[in-house]
Amino acid sequence: MHSRRLFLQTSAAAASTILAASRGLAAGALKDRSRPIDAIVFDQRLGACRDFADEAVRHGAEALGIRGDISELWYTDLRARLQANPTIVAGLTLEPAAYHLRAFARDIAYQEIFRGDHVLDGRQVRHRVSAPTSLETTAERLPETANGWVRAVTRLMSEIDADSKLRDRTTVGAHVHTYSDDEHRLVSWVIAPIYS
Repeated sequence: MHSRRLFLQTSAAAASTILAASRGLAAGALKDRSRPIDAIVFDQRLGACRDFADEAVRHGAEALGIRGDISELWYTDLRARLQANPTIVAGLTLEPAAYHLRAFARDIAYQEIFRGDHVLDGRQVRHRVSAPTSLETTAERLPETANGWVRAVTRLMSEIDADSKLRDRTTVGAHVHTYSDDEHRLVSWVIAPIYS
């Protein structure tokens, strides 16, 4: 005959085993995701940004459009979304939107883990990329022609590891000078939660 105490101990042990297993499966599912970026932000007014959105959607990300100013998207959707479900978000925008998003993100314990400055000059594109060191070789191979650079940047950003540390960074294209008022410059970026 089983006692009530034995039944409760056995039930508690079984429940904790199931809980531990489900946590392990959930952690494994998050770590081994083939699609690390859930959403992207793009400037609807710019052709290269629309191409970026199309490519990201093909890879399963949700595209969130802006028209220059990121404030409305941040306060009506993105902020609450990131606080409720920590994830990483990428974008291709002009500098003001990238700058404001970086500042907004710090308020909810997010940080920029990737940044690319892309200076368009006719059919040429020059890149300056600050990324995890593990992506240095891929960043060095970004096309410098108008054809294909958006797709290559999208692929590069999709390889980002959300756990990458800020100290493990490299800058590729340091010779490319970027000016805040350059209207021919697009900024690609990735923000992720700050993990201690």
